[in-house]
Amino acid sequence: MSRVTFIILLLLACCLAGAGCYVYNQLGQTTSSETVFEIEPGSNLFKVIRRLVQEQVIRADGSVIKAYALLSRGEGTIKA
Repeated sequence: MSRVTFIILLLLACCLAGAGCYVYNQLGQTTSSETVFEIEPGSNLFKVIRRLVQEQVIRADGSVIKAYALLSRGEGTIKA
C-alpha cells in the first residue's frame, strides 16, 4: 500500500470516527423537564421530528434523528 493511500484511508477513518462521535453526542442529549407532546393521527415520522425540533422538545439536529430513524427501522416501531 502506498503512503498516499494510507494517508487517505487514515483521514477517512478519522472523519468517520468524528461523525460517529457527533451523532452519539446528539442522540445522547436529554431535556431536564417533562413534556407532553401530542401527535396528530396520520403524522409520519418526519413531521413528528420536525415538530419536536421546532418546539425545542429535543435539542438534537433533526437530520441526525431522521438518519437514526432510517438506519434503525428494523429495531422496533414508532406508533402514534
